[in-house]
Amino acid sequence: MKIYGLLGEKLSHSISPEIHSFVYKLLNLEAKYNIYEIHRNDLSNFMKNINDKNGINVTIPYKEDIINYLDNLDDMSTNINSVNTIFINGEEKNGFNTDYYGIEKTLNRSKVNANSHLVLGFGGSSKTLIEYLINNGADKIYVASRNPKKHNKYYENREYFFSKITFIDYDEIKKIRGYYIINTTPIGMHPNVDNIAVDTDVFDNFQVAFDLIYNPYTTKFLETAKSKGLEVQNGLKMLVYQALRSIEIWNRNTVYDNIYDIDEDIKKCIYVYFKNKYSAINDLTDKNIYLVGITGCGKTSIAKILAEILNYEYIDTDEYIEKLTSKSISEVFLKGEKYFRDIESKILQLVSESDKKPKIISTGGGIVTQKKNLEILRGKNVIYIDRDCNNIIDTLNTLNRPLLKSNPNKLFELFEKRKHLYEKISSYTVDNNKDIKDAVNSILEYLKNRRDES
Repeated sequence: MKIYGLLGEKLSHSISPEIHSFVYKLLNLEAKYNIYEIHRNDLSNFMKNINDKNGINVTIPYKEDIINYLDNLDDMSTNINSVNTIFINGEEKNGFNTDYYGIEKTLNRSKVNANSHLVLGFGGSSKTLIEYLINNGADKIYVASRNPKKHNKYYENREYFFSKITFIDYDEIKKIRGYYIINTTPIGMHPNVDNIAVDTDVFDNFQVAFDLIYNPYTTKFLETAKSKGLEVQNGLKMLVYQALRSIEIWNRNTVYDNIYDIDEDIKKCIYVYFKNKYSAINDLTDKNIYLVGITGCGKTSIAKILAEILNYEYIDTDEYIEKLTSKSISEVFLKGEKYFRDIESKILQLVSESDKKPKIISTGGGIVTQKKNLEILRGKNVIYIDRDCNNIIDTLNTLNRPLLKSNPNKLFELFEKRKHLYEKISSYTVDNNKDIKDAVNSILEYLKNRRDES
């Protein structure tokens, strides 16, 4: 089995592993894609021990730094001075830039030609973008940077590029007019989704907004541009196509041959699959999602994953109670189960009525036992996490579970009493007896279908 992966500094929100795993399965490639979250101080050591892998993708902030550790670069990487794909061929480490291909598949070439464009930021991705814009006939490119004087001479050895590019300060942006306004900065990326790189009025001077960010699917940058009447495009297409080109490079017989090429129709289908999946997720911003099920069924773990993917707020009612009372659940229960259930109901009511960002709410196993809670949940988007008690009991930690502490096997009794209530109140049931990823994907598919039917 071949080993690939993604190298970067902060990678918790990347969907690259999902894309690669999907493609490997689709194309019957025996490969595994890992995450390599490496601190800058550890980059050198990581690269010294990279020969046990077959290929690496590189992302922020190492697209330029990584060049110092490579043996060869393709022409595109040399021109741009940015590498996002490494092909490891024996002892040789070969650098490529597949971001260029991703941009090529994303932007409208005819609209690039003979037009002016504004690029926000000047990192590895923006250099690749600028290369594409110039190569495809851009009339003028304005690059907004915090340190324009520092970059002014960057292209002085490439006379044609130097004549086409003007570095400006962000204070000068409002004077610029053009076709594309493109964000290459991480501003607005999850989890800082409320941030935007420019003032609202800037969009009045452009026709199309392109944000290289793909998580969230619709950034504040794109949301604002759309409200101003601009066409918008996020970075998902670029991400998918650069990944596909990386896979093509890694699966060639030698570094430079063109034997392995993925069919263009298959590439389109792969992109459409992820576009449909994540655009559907993006549209689910109007309702909270409640997870119910017996203690230990996996509600908390699933809720955390869904909150990350959907960019929802994560809430666990038991954790909320502990925070509110400054006591553990076991300590709260010392005042009696009725006392606990009353607090639990108040918490459920509180989080249900909050008008802030949508939430994934992991509820306590016994929340369905109270009539007032069933009334709160009625008509809501409730998902029942179903898991066999025999699978739960083997790994269940009863330390902070008062009803099970003295007798874990009471779980079976509680489940029999509550099962019909879980089923009655829920709009969807998901089986969590296998891989938790299967349960999460099942829920995402359900949410997508619900969106399509509405």
